[in-house]
Amino acid sequence: NGDKGLDQAIQRAESRVGKTSVTGRYHKAPKRLTDDYTLSAKVLGSGYNGQVHMATSKQNKQQYAVKGFKLHGVSKDKKEELETECEIFLGMDHPHVARLVDVYEDQEQLSLVMECMTGGELFKRVSEKKRFSEKDGADTAWQMLLALNYIHSHDVVHRDIKLENFLYDTPDSNHLKLIDFGFSKVWAPNTKMALSCGTLAYVAPEVLGKNYTSQCDLWS
Repeated sequence: NGDKGLDQAIQRAESRVGKTSVTGRYHKAPKRLTDDYTLSAKVLGSGYNGQVHMATSKQNKQQYAVKGFKLHGVSKDKKEELETECEIFLGMDHPHVARLVDVYEDQEQLSLVMECMTGGELFKRVSEKKRFSEKDGADTAWQMLLALNYIHSHDVVHRDIKLENFLYDTPDSNHLKLIDFGFSKVWAPNTKMALSCGTLAYVAPEVLGKNYTSQCDLWS
C-alpha cells in the first residue's frame, strides 16, 4: 500500500525534475533493497535522520551508502522530515551534491541508496592539515558555494551547512559533495522560515530568532 505522504513527495519530485528521472530510481514492494544490494554491518556514519551502512551492488559490485528509516511508530514531524529529504534528494543532480542512486519502500522501511563518499569529512581534513593554503581554501569555498547556489536555484534550503556535511570523493581527492538533507526544506522565496534548527556552532543568528531565508546557509 505504501505511505501516502511519501507518494505525494515522490509526485512533487517528479513535477520538479521529470517523471523519468524519478521513476527509474524509486522502487516499491515486492521489489526490495536486498534484491539489488548486499548490505554490510559496517556503519559509515550517523545523520540526523538515521544510521548509514555500507552496501555493495549485485550488478556492478560498486559500494554505496544506505540510510534506512523505520516507517512505523515514528512521529508525524519525523515522517514529514523523511518525506522532504527523499523528495529533495530525488530532485538533486549536481557534481557537488551527493547523488541518490535508488529508493526502496515497503510497509516497514524506507531505504535511501547514496553514492559512497570515502574521503571523509571536510572537518576532519581541516583538523588534520591544521592550515589550508590560500589556493586550497579558495577552491574549497568555491565548491561549497557551487553546491549552495545549485540547491538555492532549485528553491531548496539546507539549514545544516557545516564542515561535517561536506565529504570528499576519495582520500586522495579534493572534490567535495554536500550531504545530509535531514533539516532541508523546499522553500518559497517570498516567505520567511521560522523553525529553529541546524547545528548551534554554525547556525545563523536569524535562525535562532525564527525569522530567516535561504541566506542562513551562507552564514553557516
